[in-house]
Formats: sequence, C-alpha cells, structure tokens
Amino acid sequence: MRALKALVIFLGILILIGAGIVGITIYKRASGKIEVALESAPAAKQTFGNRTVALPQGAHLDDVAAADGRLILRLRLADGTPRLLILDLETGAELGRLDFAPAP
Repeated sequence: MRALKALVIFLGILILIGAGIVGITIYKRASGKIEVALESAPAAKQTFGNRTVALPQGAHLDDVAAADGRLILRLRLADGTPRLLILDLETGAELGRLDFAPAP
C-alpha cells in the first residue's frame, strides 16, 4: 500500500512538472512570435511619385492588377490585339511587355 501511495505522489509531481514545462514553452513561443513580428515589420515604403505611362496610340486600358510588387496593365491596342504592360510598384519603371498574337 505504501508503494502505491508513493507511486501516485511521484506521478502527480511528474504531471505538475510536465504541465509547468508546457506552460513555459507556450509562453516563450507566444512572446517570441510577437517579437519576431515587430522585428520583421517592413519599413514604410517610399513612393515613386507621379509617373506618366505612355500608352500606344488608340490603346484602351481594359484592366489593372497588382501582385508581387508589380502593377499589370491589360491593354487593348487600336487593332484589337491584347497587350500586358508590367510596371514595378516601387520605382514605376516598366519591367516588360507581353504582346499576344494568334498562333500560326
């Protein structure tokens, strides 16, 4: 009977120690996430100001989308062919153009 009583007390102490370790770990991880979020917060970005984008004569702007630091303009040229114009959001510089033509 004494051995059983000692075993129950020992296991109770182990449960308390385990619960304490779990609690401390949760607290450290939770406070670590807050610190990481504050450290990795991006600085305020500087805008590129006013910029004029030259469109081809007779072109119409069909759609605008922003993704991954790029601004994508979908144009319809005067002859009806589509074109994508890709601009950098930080600098306003033209990164490239995609012209579409029917397959031969």
